[in-house]
Amino acid sequence: MSRHTFLSAALLLPLLPCAVAGAQGELDPAFGTAGKVVTDTGDSYRTRASLIQPDGKILVTGLLTSGGAQQSFANRYLPDGSLDAGFGSGGISAIDPAGPDWFGVEAAALQADGKIVLAGSLDVIFTRRFAALRLNSDGTIDTSFGTAGLVVTELQAGSLLEIAFAVAIQPDGKILAAGVRDDGSRRTFAVVRYLSDGSLDPSFGGDGKVLTDTGGTTGGVCYHVAVLPDGGIVAGGYDTSASLAVVKYESDGTLSPSFGAGGMAFASIGLVQDTSMAIHDDGRILLGGFVFAGPGSYDSSIARFLADGTLDPSFDGDGLAPVDLGAGNALEAIALQPDGKIIAVGGFTEKVVARVDTNGAQDPTFGSSGTASVAFGPGFTEPGNVAIQPDGKLVVATSYYDGEGAPQDCALARLVGQVWEDAGAGLAGATGTPNLSGSGSLLPNTAFSLSLDDAAATSPAFLVFGASRLDFPLFGGTLVPSPDVVMASTTDAGGDATTSATWPTGVSTGTPYYSQYWILDATGPFGLTASNALIGVAQ
Repeated sequence: MSRHTFLSAALLLPLLPCAVAGAQGELDPAFGTAGKVVTDTGDSYRTRASLIQPDGKILVTGLLTSGGAQQSFANRYLPDGSLDAGFGSGGISAIDPAGPDWFGVEAAALQADGKIVLAGSLDVIFTRRFAALRLNSDGTIDTSFGTAGLVVTELQAGSLLEIAFAVAIQPDGKILAAGVRDDGSRRTFAVVRYLSDGSLDPSFGGDGKVLTDTGGTTGGVCYHVAVLPDGGIVAGGYDTSASLAVVKYESDGTLSPSFGAGGMAFASIGLVQDTSMAIHDDGRILLGGFVFAGPGSYDSSIARFLADGTLDPSFDGDGLAPVDLGAGNALEAIALQPDGKIIAVGGFTEKVVARVDTNGAQDPTFGSSGTASVAFGPGFTEPGNVAIQPDGKLVVATSYYDGEGAPQDCALARLVGQVWEDAGAGLAGATGTPNLSGSGSLLPNTAFSLSLDDAAATSPAFLVFGASRLDFPLFGGTLVPSPDVVMASTTDAGGDATTSATWPTGVSTGTPYYSQYWILDATGPFGLTASNALIGVAQ
C-alpha cells in the first residue's frame, strides 16, 4: 500500500472522541526497553556529555572506573538504543591514552568528517592540565591528532587546575576548548583554539590561548563555548559575584567591544553553582543555572541575552525566567528545539524534563502539567545532559546508581519532543487569520488531533493533508501541503473545528507531513481564508 493511500485510510477512519495518547514528554517505546537504556558492564560510569550524529546514532562520553583504574569512555548507540557494534568494542570505547596520567573527558564535539573531539584534562601529579583527544569514527584513537591522539596544553605557569569543560568545532575545522584556570586565589575563563592537527592556533590570542578574568570576588568559571552565527565566539559560565556570565570574543580572541560591557555580560541570580548554555539561530544566548535556596532546595533560572549582550525583555519581562523542576531538583542542562522552545533537565532521584516557551513561561502542554519524569530505578542519578534529535525526540543521558553498592551505570532515556511546527502561510479574513494547532504525537497507533480556531463561524472548512510541501499560490494565499487528503467539515459557532485520527504504523521516523485548513469566508480574498500550515514529524 502506498504512503498516500495508507495515510488516507488512517485519516479517514471515523474515530470516537478519545484522550490523546503519546503526548510530548512521554517515553518513546521504540527506544530500548519502554524508552530507556541502561548499560551495565560492571564498570562505573559518570556521564559528562552526549550528542546526536547526523545518522541518528547517539554518542555518550564521560569518566570510567574499571578495575580500580581511572579512564574515560565513549559509548555509541544505534537509534533504537542498542550499542553500536561498529564502534569501539561492542559499542564501548574505553579511553586511556596517557599511561599513568589520567585523561578525564568533560565534553565532546563532532567534526564534519565524523571524527570525535573530546575535551577535558590530564591529571598529572598535583596538577590538571587542559587536554583534548580525537577519536576516529569507529571509536579508535586518531593518532594523527597531537601526539598519539592527545594534546595537553599548559595555560599558564603556576596553575593548580586547568580543566576544559567545553569543546566546539568552527566551520573552518578549528577546534575551540574552553574551561577554567585556577591558580589557588583566582579563577579565569580560559579559551584555547587548536588547528585541525591539534597544534595551537597562533592567530587566536597570539599563542592560541586567551584568559579572561570576569572580575568577580575570586573570578569566574567557564563551562561552555560556542561559535555564533556572526563568527564570534561565546563562552558561558558563572562569575563569583553571584552572576551568570557570558563573554564574547572576536575571531582573533580579542574581547568583542560591541557586546555587553567590554565583551562581558552578566545576569544576577545569586551564588551560581552550575550552568548550561544554548544558542539561538539569530545569535541570542541562553544561559541557565541554579543557586542553593536552603537545605535540599534550589532555585533554577534561564537568562536570555540579545546579540549585543543585553538581557532580552521579551523573555519573562526582564530576560530572566525561573524554571520549576520540582522540589529538590536543580537545573542541569538545556537544549533548544527548532521552534525556539527550551528543554530543561534536572533531578536527583529521577530526571525531570520541562519545556519553556519562547516568552519564558513554562509550557503546561509538555508531559504532565508541564514536566515529565524518568526514573531508572530506586536509586539516584548524577547530573545529566540532553540532546535533541532531528525528528524532535529528546535524549537524556545520565549515570544511575542503585544505592546498594553496585557500580554506576550509563543510563539514557528518549522522550517525544517537538512534534508540531508552525509553517505560517495563513490567509486572513475580517476577523484575522485562522489558527491551526496540533496535539498528541505521531507515534504508531497513537491518537492525535488537528484543531482549528478563530475561523469564520458555521462555515465549510477543508483540511488539506499532504506528504510533501507544495507551496502553491492559491486565491491570494499559499497552499502549503500537497493535497493528498482533503477532508470536509463545518466550523462550530465559535469558528472552531477539530479532526482526530490514529497515526498508522510503518511510517519512517523523522518524516514530515503537512496540514492546512481552507475556509469559506466572504470576508477573505476570493471568499476564502486559510489557516497557518502545520508540519508534523513522525516519531
